[in-house]
Amino acid sequence: MRKTPWIKRIIIAVVAVEVIYVALFNLALQLPLTQTLINQIRPEKFQVSWENAWTWYPFRFHIRNASGNGQARSQQWAFEVKSVSASIDVLPLIFKRVWIDGVRVSDANYYQRPRLKADKDYTELLPFYPSIGDREVTDAVTIPKKKKRAWHVEIDDIKLEGQFGYWIHQFQGGAKGTLNANLDVVSRGGLLSLSLPDINLELDPHSIKSRQIFQRGLVTGEMGLAPFVPRDNKGIKFLRFLLVDADVNINANDLSFIDLFTQKFKDMSINGTGLVDGHLRMEGGRVLQGTDVSIDAGDLDVSLFSHEITGDGEIEIEVNPDSGDELDLDVTFNNMVILQKGASAPLVTGEGLMLNATATNQLLRAEGDVDANHKEKVELELIIPTARVSDMSVFNHYLPTDSPVLFTSGNADLTADVMLKHDDAEGFVRLIARQMEALVDTQLIRTDFSADVSLVDGRLADLFFDISGSEFRLDNVKVVGNNEKFNEKDWDALLVLTQAQTVLTDPLQLKTQATLSMTDSRPIVATLGNEKGTPKWVKKMLTVEDINGTVEIDIADRQLTIPNAFLDSDNIDFGAKGIFAGEKRDAVIYARYKKLGVLVKIANDKKNIDLTRTRQKFEDYDPPSS
Repeated sequence: MRKTPWIKRIIIAVVAVEVIYVALFNLALQLPLTQTLINQIRPEKFQVSWENAWTWYPFRFHIRNASGNGQARSQQWAFEVKSVSASIDVLPLIFKRVWIDGVRVSDANYYQRPRLKADKDYTELLPFYPSIGDREVTDAVTIPKKKKRAWHVEIDDIKLEGQFGYWIHQFQGGAKGTLNANLDVVSRGGLLSLSLPDINLELDPHSIKSRQIFQRGLVTGEMGLAPFVPRDNKGIKFLRFLLVDADVNINANDLSFIDLFTQKFKDMSINGTGLVDGHLRMEGGRVLQGTDVSIDAGDLDVSLFSHEITGDGEIEIEVNPDSGDELDLDVTFNNMVILQKGASAPLVTGEGLMLNATATNQLLRAEGDVDANHKEKVELELIIPTARVSDMSVFNHYLPTDSPVLFTSGNADLTADVMLKHDDAEGFVRLIARQMEALVDTQLIRTDFSADVSLVDGRLADLFFDISGSEFRLDNVKVVGNNEKFNEKDWDALLVLTQAQTVLTDPLQLKTQATLSMTDSRPIVATLGNEKGTPKWVKKMLTVEDINGTVEIDIADRQLTIPNAFLDSDNIDFGAKGIFAGEKRDAVIYARYKKLGVLVKIANDKKNIDLTRTRQKFEDYDPPSS
């Protein structure tokens, strides 16, 4: 009975404190003077305002139609929110700890732009940054920070719902739906972590520099960032800390994000537009098992080895369910066009091209996770079941400028199946052309032409490939000239690359030794017969058959060099040496019938015939360096 008055006193005291708290704090929140005083604390750092605010119990606040803006050393920011409520613990503020929980936000917008650094040109970027209240774009603060204890901010149980907009640097977008989050951040360059355990958002159009990257989308699942230091992990490095386990359905205008999965494949990138649909799991810089994303691309663009493959098709991205550590990326073109970069005419057109890429699922290794003996698995398979070359002249792109051989017309069929690995390669490329026309120096020829390129070894990492054993054949050759002609269906020539290595850079590099065999010498004689000053006795070589020889060819830096090419038979010899680089043409052509020899000298656009000591002069000739 004696305790009852004390209980009443405690209840009365609590009620009194609550009434006083509600009265004082709500009065303060309603007075314009409160906002004025807050904004006078650090006006250069932040400014806030609200239309209405209240609190019903200690240190839980409700605010409507709030806005604010401010700046840090390198960034300026602003926000607008229709309603927000949260609870804050006051005592930890003494120790520079901010604990906030039970945050509820609806209908908000956030804006952020950088302050300017002296070593960067912002002329083209400034038009795409958002406005930040009345603040002007100012220079970043670069003086060293004073030594102070950092603030530690922890915000738990955040729930956002409604309509949201964001404009961060050149990136703009919006969404509606619900999002749960937890944030932990330490100021002055400390750790930051973020968890989004429940995402259910319908995405509005997003853009970069006013260029739309997707029209709409749906994202459900969870995402987050493991603890990391933002200033030490800019750009792609942040992938080490990204956590994703979400379903996505996005109508994308830009597929360049796929390059994250293809970065281990040298000289390969993917872009285009299409519907992205599936499930994505990532953690620790790895794409995890359970990832299965498909893209229906109405406009697909693959850049590969200085070529552009365009058309419509599908893309599949999946972590192999059997191995768990292999990432498969398969691209299938329904209709496709292949062009050399910078060219206007198609190189190849066709259907059904397949590009199958396999690599380890580790996009980025964690800091310190380095194995010097680890060999990345990288495989790239290209399959062209059938394709059409509409004009053989497009292959002149691979030849040095002012090459002595130029394709002028003709069409061809092409098939290919090549497997490229980190340190190995195999496969073939086959091309069959009918009635192809070409210029050999200034001589026009027509011929059927076939190429069977064998890929026997290589290194994908260096774009270096061994094509030894490849064969090139000419059939049904016709030589068209004013003085001499040749037209025989039963004539053929075969070039076999006994040793050949190429590097698929632009320009192409090729070093080869080959054997050459031909039915007889008649096309060569006809070609020489159309040169002014060629002796008539050369025609006597027409009956010489079964000619064999060796050829060396080097192509590098848009320069073709023939260190030596020599054909022989019982009665004749034929040889060539020279260099062809741009306007520079320096070469010799040698022909012998029994004891009679002729040497055609080529110096730029001039030619002359030499009939004395021809074999010795040919042997002594050494192609000049470029």
